[in-house]
Amino acid sequence: AVALGPLDGPYFRVAPNVTSNGPLDASVDLQFEPAPHAFGDAQVGINHTYLDLATRATTAVFRSFTIRIQPVNAPPSFNLSAPLVEVPETPGRRTHTLPAFLTS
Repeated sequence: AVALGPLDGPYFRVAPNVTSNGPLDASVDLQFEPAPHAFGDAQVGINHTYLDLATRATTAVFRSFTIRIQPVNAPPSFNLSAPLVEVPETPGRRTHTLPAFLTS
């Protein structure tokens, strides 16, 4: 059996899940989905308990590790200071100055 936890921080949309079908030295599958716009270090601990059918002995091992979620280069967002620019319909090049063009 594999038990996972505790998790700190709002790092995951889908919390980490660990599956293992073998002895303690076997590999495990770790699955998770980071939360949108989340980044940082999440401390994770795994308790792995294994019953050896040949010896009927139960062995337990605790391991901890860090899942580091890197920040994403998210596109900038902004609001235009003037949502509408009106110009006459007459031909010719126009220049229109927008005061305080961008606000966040």
